[in-house]
Amino acid sequence: MEKTRVAFPRSLDVVVWLNLAAAILSLVNGVMALFTDNPANGAVQLASSAVSFLIVIGILKRLKAVRLLVLILAWIGAIFYGIFFVSAILASGTVAILAAISFATDAVTIWGLTNSSSRRYFEAF
Repeated sequence: MEKTRVAFPRSLDVVVWLNLAAAILSLVNGVMALFTDNPANGAVQLASSAVSFLIVIGILKRLKAVRLLVLILAWIGAIFYGIFFVSAILASGTVAILAAISFATDAVTIWGLTNSSSRRYFEAF
């Protein structure tokens, strides 16, 4: 039995572009940190960039394992950044903004991978 072809959902477009932007920003920050003051932070940023690129490739290739892994990591990140945001507001405004951006990225990723059109897209393959 041949499975029907399902169009690429708009919500996954958002997730893919968001992760591409995160990958590029992490790559730039990682390279800058490697050659300036904090090589350890640079290595972390480069690893983060690699993960974001792998997420994009996994979504485009319809890998169910990648979808599940991304959902797990996004939920963990959303909880962590949600808690971190509250404490960061008390400490520093800039750190709070970064935590809010990370939280929003995780929340959009969760939305994009759990809506019905995305589930159909991954199940149709």
